[in-house]
Amino acid sequence: MNNSTTFDLYYSPVEKHFCYHAIFGGYQIFILICNLIILIKGVSSVYLIKMPLLRINILILTIAFTIQSILQGAQSVLYVFSFIFHKDINIEICSGIRLFGNTVHGIVDFIPFSLAVIRYNIIFRKNKRMIVFWLSQILLVVIRLTRGIYPTVSNDSKYVPNGACGYVKAVNNDFMMALNIFSVSSEIVFPIVAFIINIIILKKVLKNFKKIEKENEKKEQKQLFWSMTIQILMPFFCHLPSIHLFILRLTGFKETVIHVIIVDTLNTIAYSSSYLSIDILWSKEFEKMPLLKINIRTLTIAYIVQSCFQIMPSFFYFYAYILECKINVLVCSGIKTFGNTVHGTVDFIPFSLSIVRYNKVVRQTNKHFWIFWIFQLFFIIIRMMAGIYPTISQQSTYEDDYSCTYVLNIHDFIMNILRLLALTFEIIFPIFGFVINIIILYKTLNMFKLPTRKEERKEQKQLFWFMTIQILIPFILHIPSIHVFILRIIGKSANIMFLFVCETLNTFAYSTSVFVSTLFVPKLRPIFFGICYVNSQSNNRTVKRISY
Repeated sequence: MNNSTTFDLYYSPVEKHFCYHAIFGGYQIFILICNLIILIKGVSSVYLIKMPLLRINILILTIAFTIQSILQGAQSVLYVFSFIFHKDINIEICSGIRLFGNTVHGIVDFIPFSLAVIRYNIIFRKNKRMIVFWLSQILLVVIRLTRGIYPTVSNDSKYVPNGACGYVKAVNNDFMMALNIFSVSSEIVFPIVAFIINIIILKKVLKNFKKIEKENEKKEQKQLFWSMTIQILMPFFCHLPSIHLFILRLTGFKETVIHVIIVDTLNTIAYSSSYLSIDILWSKEFEKMPLLKINIRTLTIAYIVQSCFQIMPSFFYFYAYILECKINVLVCSGIKTFGNTVHGTVDFIPFSLSIVRYNKVVRQTNKHFWIFWIFQLFFIIIRMMAGIYPTISQQSTYEDDYSCTYVLNIHDFIMNILRLLALTFEIIFPIFGFVINIIILYKTLNMFKLPTRKEERKEQKQLFWFMTIQILIPFILHIPSIHVFILRIIGKSANIMFLFVCETLNTFAYSTSVFVSTLFVPKLRPIFFGICYVNSQSNNRTVKRISY
């Protein structure tokens, strides 16, 4: 074996990579636990036994995601433990784990395509033999395994620097190039073909359910179409940076640990969020709980929009760094400023939903409710002005910023008033929302005093914690950001590390509040742990029901 550089067989971890591996390894462990829960409940679920295709889909993908999480997290866990205990990493082991993990990653990529073909065959071809299909599947697996094993066993392999293991084995010849090109092509072609197959299945199935009495079946087929489509397209879009990085490597580009972080993180998100998106948008439980349906869907959509605006400056920065080009400061500054505006508007949503719930549940009337909507409009205008004013004002100046290099800002009387109002809103509205939830709980418990309404009392307590957590978690995690905001008002600034902590806490505030709050409502737990619960149901609200 030829070595591209001289080094020991063991590689001592570099401290600057420790934080990345600690976070990434912990996230992989979390995803592993979630996948195991879904797998166990998928095997034992009576509900899924009646839906064999969906059950096979969930079980196969969950097993694949579990194996991939183990392989992707193993190198990070190895790195972290080596750093903590002052040990060295065995490059042979770490390199082998990473290469095999990439192999499994490639095999997992074409599983949704394979399931789409199998589903099409079972539904329309009545289980005819698919010899050609299974031979192609075997060929794909062999090619993927060869891509991972060949660098390990080849005499032409050499060690190249790598951000995860220090060094990994690699081969740079025509055979390996052909394997790589085929792998990247399959990551592009298979999702597109699988998406087309799903469209064909949907059109053919809907023709069989044209009658009015088949409306429920028609609705279920549409839901299943979106379920399969998201499982195909979400990994595909999250893999685009990985595909882009591979193409850059073909041109001789040398990646850094930053590129590895971006690619690995997006690959993890691709496989960890598909079930959550599917169940949140199409859970049948929501149809029976309209207020909760509005609550979770509104917050989820708002958080998705906010995440897009918050992450765009970072993507601008990374791509400018990768392509060695300049950042358009005006565009980046506008996106960041508007993202802060959306951030402030999103903070107001839990309070607004508490008001709407109070009006529907306690007042049970829409009389004089137009005053609230006028106030909503007034608040949105203020938040929009706080974001737009620095961009359009002639007196704005560029100030240093860690993500866009510079951002437009202004410190006149109008802007200071807008900042003070925004700060007041971020403190007062969560407190008001919490107080309103206490009032709703007190009023609703009085409505269900009879022993026969015990179950309703229990549900109202669950809803109280559901709404309260959605208010308090963002508020508590926003306190450091509020502190930074106050510092800026009085003319001081925070260091970049503290700003990074604030951004991280803000992200966790929105990604965990809905998740944690949902756990307090047993009916909604299947949203996050797979559609694997068998819930007892009764339309009679005056009789004692079996608990969920």
